[in-house]
Amino acid sequence: MEQTYFHQGAIPATVIAELITTYSSNVQIGAYSMFTGQIRADVQNGKTVTAMEYTTYKEMAAPLLEELVADVTKKYGLQGLTVKHSLGMVQVGETCLCVVAASGHRKEAMQACNEFVERLKKDIPIWGKELLGIEDYQWKVNQ
Repeated sequence: MEQTYFHQGAIPATVIAELITTYSSNVQIGAYSMFTGQIRADVQNGKTVTAMEYTTYKEMAAPLLEELVADVTKKYGLQGLTVKHSLGMVQVGETCLCVVAASGHRKEAMQACNEFVERLKKDIPIWGKELLGIEDYQWKVNQ
């Protein structure tokens, strides 16, 4: 299944619901594991994060995401793995990432979802700029 990995702005509940129901007709699925990430109001150098602005080079990131999806799907024997990551501006409290792993069993779904998120943050060139008030910002460093 070909995926569109990126969503402009915050990811609304309707898109999250679509990701969850992508594989609903597959009767081999017994478990879903889902991760949703939202923007926190962290305090950096005495200033509170108000939003994140995400950027990427899609021509590089999309094939890397495709490889990551295939690798994690194969490793855990998943029935499916879907992902959406925000690009552009996302306000504090809004969703910026949604990953859904579908498997025959919960253990594989949960492990796959966790590994996928960790590897995405480490290996995929998506950059986040933390906005700190009106005119200040700093680049987010994933850990």
